[in-house]
Amino acid sequence: MPSAQAQELAPTVAPSVSHQEQGKTSTARVPLTPTGGGSYRASSSKDVAVHVEGSIVSSSAMDGSSSVSIALPEQAAGGQEPTLNQGALAYQTSSVTTSLLALEDGQVSIQTKLRSSASPRRFTYRFTGHAVPQLLADGSVDLSTITADGTAVKIGHVEAPWAIDAAGRSVRTSYEVTSNALVQTVYPAEDTTFPVLADPTWGVTLGISPTAYFNKHETYQLQFAGNYAAICGVVGLADAVLGVLCGLNIAANTATARRAVKNNLCMKMWAPSPVTLFSTTYGGGNCVGRFA
Repeated sequence: MPSAQAQELAPTVAPSVSHQEQGKTSTARVPLTPTGGGSYRASSSKDVAVHVEGSIVSSSAMDGSSSVSIALPEQAAGGQEPTLNQGALAYQTSSVTTSLLALEDGQVSIQTKLRSSASPRRFTYRFTGHAVPQLLADGSVDLSTITADGTAVKIGHVEAPWAIDAAGRSVRTSYEVTSNALVQTVYPAEDTTFPVLADPTWGVTLGISPTAYFNKHETYQLQFAGNYAAICGVVGLADAVLGVLCGLNIAANTATARRAVKNNLCMKMWAPSPVTLFSTTYGGGNCVGRFA
């Protein structure tokens, strides 16, 4: 017979219906297991390991190619020790319950349940180490590391935010980024039925689609073929495949860079396979500095 605490947490640690209702693909959970000293670990079939120590959650590719760590919001974790329930970790404060799930596809789901209209509405997730969040047009967030010359190379991704109330209705929510932090805000309506469940889902990039975000200075320089050897060489230090393809697609990249400068945007390029490169424009995030 489960304890009263386990019964209270049960709706929070069974998220598959909520994923499907939001148009997402549900995925199986991988149980977190204790490793001693208040730490927990789970390994997925996607060569990703999830490690939890206190309120710090890390997702790492087992080959060492990428790693992202995130600190749970104070409003969600509150400095409390988590409870392990059915392979998920639960943190409880007086107004919020946060469940941490490791997923089979290598991602991490942080499900925050706002118990009432008095619960906090804003939750700040701080990335430790070298991960810098980049807000995308669809509301999702890329996590990048910045190279020595200022180029941002993708190492992880946070799916677009969603929230749902106790009646199964969508609740408006959004992300914003500030420096090394991702802030999720939930906007309950007058007819919202509490509790409300919000879920940032994120994971590391496993080298399938390495992405480079160029700043304004680099974008300006990429208009001219003579600058590609130096810039692509720096990109290659972060990802060898992306660096090679950068130098082999100069004509297409220069056209993208010119379009970006014309529209006061920056250029990004990514490699969905070892033989394919795409480039496009973007704004915000690493698109800073001046065109010169």
